[in-house]
Amino acid sequence: RYSYIRTSKVIFLSFYKNFIMPVPMFIFLYVSAYSGTMIYDASFLTLFNAIFVSISPLVIGMFERDINEDIALKFPSIFAAFRSQELFNLKIFFSWIWRSIYQVLIIMFLWYYIFQSQDIITSHGKTASLWYHGNLIFTCIMLLIPISYLAACYRHTLYLWLSNLLGLIVYILWFYFIDTNFWLDSSYGIFTMITSNYISLFYILITIVTCLIPPYAYYAY
Repeated sequence: RYSYIRTSKVIFLSFYKNFIMPVPMFIFLYVSAYSGTMIYDASFLTLFNAIFVSISPLVIGMFERDINEDIALKFPSIFAAFRSQELFNLKIFFSWIWRSIYQVLIIMFLWYYIFQSQDIITSHGKTASLWYHGNLIFTCIMLLIPISYLAACYRHTLYLWLSNLLGLIVYILWFYFIDTNFWLDSSYGIFTMITSNYISLFYILITIVTCLIPPYAYYAY
C-alpha cells in the first residue's frame, strides 16, 4: 500500500515540476515574437532536474505514508484503494496539470502586468535585462515547487523538509556563484539586482501567494 501511494505521488509530482518549468519558455516565444530567445539561464536548465528538484521526489518515494502500519493492519478495508484507483487516476493527473497551468499563467501574467511599463534602474545605472526577468521567473518556480511538494504529502518528515531546503540552498548558492563571477555566465550581477529591488521582491511574494491559494484551499476543504 505504501508503494502504491509513493509511486503515485512521485509520478504526479514529476509531471508537475516538468510542466511548470518549461511552459513559460513557450509563452515567452509569443512575447518575444517567436525569436527563439532563451528566457532562462542555461545552467539552470541543466541543473534543474539533475540537482535542484531531484532529491525531494526520492525522499517522497521512500518515506511517504498516510497512516501507520498498525492501523493499516487493523482496517483491511483501506486496501480497497488499489481496486478503486483512488490515488492514481486521470482526475488526479489532470488536477496536477491544471495546477501547473494555473500557476504558470499567474507567474507570466503578473510578470507582464508588473514589468511591462516598469523600466527598472539598478544601482549601477542599468535597466533590467532579459536574464533579469528570466531568472526572476525561474526563482518563483523554484520556490513554488518545494511548497507544492510539502502541500501534497501526508507525512512531513525531517527528511522531506531537509530535501526541499537543500534544493533551494543549492539553487541560491549557484545563483550567487554565477552572480559574482562575470567570466562564467551571462547572469553576472542578476542575483544582487533581484534581491536588492523591492519591485522584484514584491512580484515574488504576490506570485507565490496567488499561486498557492487554490491548492491550499483545496486541501483545507
